[in-house]
Amino acid sequence: MVAAGTLLAALAVAMAAVVPSAQARNVKHPKLVFLSFAATNNSYDAPMLAAAHAEARKLGATLQVYNANNSPTAQYADFQDALVEGGVSGILTQPIESTNLIPLVAKAVKKGIKVVNVDQVMGRSYKTSAVQVRGLSGNVTFDPWQLGTLFGQLAVQACETKHLNPCNIGYLYDIQQSTLDVAIHSAFLAALRKDPHARIVDTGQDFFTPTDGETAVQTMMSAHPNINLIAGSDQGIEGAAAASSARKAVLVGFGGSRAGIAGVKDGRWFGTVAQDPASEGRDGVLTLVNAIRTGLKYPGQNPLDSLPNNGVITRSDARLFKGEWAG
Repeated sequence: MVAAGTLLAALAVAMAAVVPSAQARNVKHPKLVFLSFAATNNSYDAPMLAAAHAEARKLGATLQVYNANNSPTAQYADFQDALVEGGVSGILTQPIESTNLIPLVAKAVKKGIKVVNVDQVMGRSYKTSAVQVRGLSGNVTFDPWQLGTLFGQLAVQACETKHLNPCNIGYLYDIQQSTLDVAIHSAFLAALRKDPHARIVDTGQDFFTPTDGETAVQTMMSAHPNINLIAGSDQGIEGAAAASSARKAVLVGFGGSRAGIAGVKDGRWFGTVAQDPASEGRDGVLTLVNAIRTGLKYPGQNPLDSLPNNGVITRSDARLFKGEWAG
C-alpha cells in the first residue's frame, strides 16, 4: 500500500516537470463524479469508493458515484450525463472498455472539466500504467500485463511446487470480454509457456462473485475431472474453495484480498497477487483535486510499485500483506 505522503512527494516532483494550464481554478469545494464500473455488490469497488469519499471530504470536495453495473454502454451514458450536470469540476473514470470513453475525455476538457483515470486501462496498450489519452490529468492504475504475468508465473510456480504433471488448469474469467480480462488472460498464457506441462483445459466466468465462481468451477470439474489447478480472481477462487468437486485442486488467485491472504496463510490457497483498490481510490481523488486547483497534469502512477515481492503473496511472505478489500 502506498502512503499518501509518498504520493504527495511524487506529485511534488511531477509539478516541476509539467506546465500549469490556462484552465487552473482554485476551487474551494470542487464537485467530483466517479464513473464506477460496478459500485454496488462488488467487494473490490467498495473500499475504492470508501477511500475516494474519505479523501474527497478531507480535501473539501464532494463526490457523486455513477454505477454502470458492468455495462460499457451505460458507462458511456453516465459520462455524457456528468458532462451536462451543472457544477462538475472533475471526473474519475474506471473504464469497463478501454477506448469507448476516450472521445468524451476531449469533450470534458473542452468544458474545463479535469479527468483522471483510475484502476482500469484507458487506451490501447495493456502493458503500461502511463497516461495514454490526451487531455487526461492523471492515471492511477495497475499495469494489467504485469498483473497477468505475475499471476501466470505464480500458477507455474504452483504447478512445479506441487509436482503437477500434467498441470491441468481451470481458468476463471471475471467478465470474459472486458479489457481487464483480455489483458490478464493474454499475459497469463504468455507466462504459462515457461512450463511445458501446464495447460488450460477449460474456462468459466465468475462475474466478480464467489457464488458464480463456485458454479463455474463445478461445471468445469464436471466436464474435466482431471483439472488439478484453478486460477482466477480472488472472488472466483473463493467460489472454487467452496466447490466440493475442487477440494483437491491447487488454488491460485489474484487480488490480494483479505480472504485470499487468509487462504494463503492457512494453506488452502497456494498464492495470490495483490491489488490495492483503496489506494487507487484515494490517490485518484488526490490527483484529480490537485489537477483542478493547479491545472497540472501528472504522469501515470502504479500504486503497486512499492509492494514487497512485486505484490506476489505466498505462504512465505503473507504476513507482510494486510489486504485492502474483503474478497
